[in-house]
Amino acid sequence: MLPNLPDFTILVFSGNYFCDIVSSIVFSSTAFMKFRFGILMFFIGLGLSLSAQATQSVHLRFTPHEIPLISDFEVFEPYFSKDQLLALDSISKSSFYPIDLIKDEIGVYAFSQCRMNVYKWTGTEWKDLYRYDNKGYTCGSRFFIREGEIYSIGGYGYWHNHSDLLKFDLETGSWSLLTPKNQPIDFAPLITAFSPEGVFSFLGAHFNARFDSESVDETEGYFLDWNEFSWKRVSTEGLLSANSKNPKFAILLDGNAILETDHYLALVAFDTNRRSGFLVFDKAELEFRFVRYPFQANIFNTISWMLQEGDQVNFQAGKNELYDFDFADLYGKGEVVGKAEVLLIETENIDVIRRDYVLIVSVVLLITGIVFFIMVRNALARAHQWEGEAQPANSNSLSQTSIGSHLIIHQFQPFEGQLLTVDELDQVLDIAHLPNPDHKKVKRSRLIREVNQQSQATLGHPLITRKKNPEDKRYLLYQISKTSNSKK
Repeated sequence: MLPNLPDFTILVFSGNYFCDIVSSIVFSSTAFMKFRFGILMFFIGLGLSLSAQATQSVHLRFTPHEIPLISDFEVFEPYFSKDQLLALDSISKSSFYPIDLIKDEIGVYAFSQCRMNVYKWTGTEWKDLYRYDNKGYTCGSRFFIREGEIYSIGGYGYWHNHSDLLKFDLETGSWSLLTPKNQPIDFAPLITAFSPEGVFSFLGAHFNARFDSESVDETEGYFLDWNEFSWKRVSTEGLLSANSKNPKFAILLDGNAILETDHYLALVAFDTNRRSGFLVFDKAELEFRFVRYPFQANIFNTISWMLQEGDQVNFQAGKNELYDFDFADLYGKGEVVGKAEVLLIETENIDVIRRDYVLIVSVVLLITGIVFFIMVRNALARAHQWEGEAQPANSNSLSQTSIGSHLIIHQFQPFEGQLLTVDELDQVLDIAHLPNPDHKKVKRSRLIREVNQQSQATLGHPLITRKKNPEDKRYLLYQISKTSNSKK
């Protein structure tokens, strides 16, 4: 039995007239208990709301060689400091591979493409929590933090695509493989998006070099359901499709043109009238909307960094221009153009798909073997007749093979140590003849990236470095470093 509580008067404020006293209510002890319970529920709800906000992650992506182009580090505050960004040089294996930074309630972490290292900011430096030296399995993977745990999903490595879900153990410093049901076979997506309910994986391809040298495009996508811990199919009714002959939208699939926020996935797209805009996907409602937005698509090939917080995305591109998008606002202004549907995959169907896949691969290998046998037999039969011509042909073939992917690097040998203008660089890259300046700019950016990745792997340094023109800082010059065949 509770003791009698003294009566008292409490003032209640109206929501419409915040400072007007509406009434005074005298509570009995029973009413007071109900009131205390209501107050308790209110603060519990408030605490949960604040907790949900506190667990929100902030993402930053950029390539280390772009750090000198950052004009204002304050734009990253209060999420990432200048010291954190400058210290990334100590962990970067290649200044041209993008680094992803994630700030979460459990800390600030950095991840690099094709490597399994997990770097945590200690306050003064980046500490590698991974205790092993494995690499090459997570090229194109997406790293993310969910409920205080670090994960990686999808990618390419060890000669095959995969949609493997890996979980990092902070105590042991190692990754472990998780095994959801109905996992797609040898599949890596082009587009990945996260929601509280699961992971969306759109487009992409099935590929395994052990069975076939050709990849098989995925027509639509998959969804990893967290609650059931099982993969399911996703249908967009052809809105996102690799095989559609008459697509409703042409989607730019460059990595920087795929923007994700807490609630939305935004794709740079062009409608059938070639009008540019964003195809925005609501990850909760599964609805697609198209909102027109005039921009040049090639700005997404010149992005220095991209920051995502909530439903806001900021990035720097072009000539150090800053862009800011609120996709909650853009989605509200968009036109509904389609809806995705998550479909169940029966285990029996997975087995059928697996058997069909193995059967198709086996038939392809058999046919390839027969054709190869016939070609070799015919070649041997004509060997004596072609003996005089075989050597020159083989020499030419060997020459072409030895050059291979290094050919474009050798084209820069006469220009070692020189600063080239954009027109001179286009001549070397053999793209000066392209009539469309936008197409030429996109092609130039992609070739520079490929050349630098190749030279980084073979020479240990990038071949082409962008520098601002001292006479007109709106334009860039291109510094050519030494090639493998250079002589001092």
